[in-house]
Amino acid sequence: MNYFDLFQIPFSYRLDEPLLTQNYLQKQRETHPDLSNMRASQMRSALLNEAYNTLLDPIRRAKYFLYMQKPEAEDEISPEYASEAFDIRERYDSITSLKEKEKYKEELSARMSELITSLCAVEKNIDEFQKIFSLLNFIASFIEEIKADAYNRD
Repeated sequence: MNYFDLFQIPFSYRLDEPLLTQNYLQKQRETHPDLSNMRASQMRSALLNEAYNTLLDPIRRAKYFLYMQKPEAEDEISPEYASEAFDIRERYDSITSLKEKEKYKEELSARMSELITSLCAVEKNIDEFQKIFSLLNFIASFIEEIKADAYNRD
């Protein structure tokens, strides 16, 4: 059973978050340990939590959506976006001011939002979806590197 089926929501990258949350809470109530086998309830609850958190997070949802349609999809950056990924890293490396690095991180977050919107627009074209996701995934990982870099500096 896939996560979309689990919550009885349409298989689509676009997500009706209130419906997902409503169905998640209903399923969690149904699996409460007082109402069923304790061990089975814990396992079911863990599955529901994983599925819910995956679908709620746009990046994890994109990865899952892609996997469900194209399990053999590569995690590598698409050649169409390789130069943008290179430029992102180069620009960050050239910034010396902490304030400017923080500002650039905000720009990257805005770019991620644009890419998430683009995913909604191309979800029916899985190859294009994969290309856009590759850049989104790169930027998300790069932002985590930036956060780690800032943490290590402190």
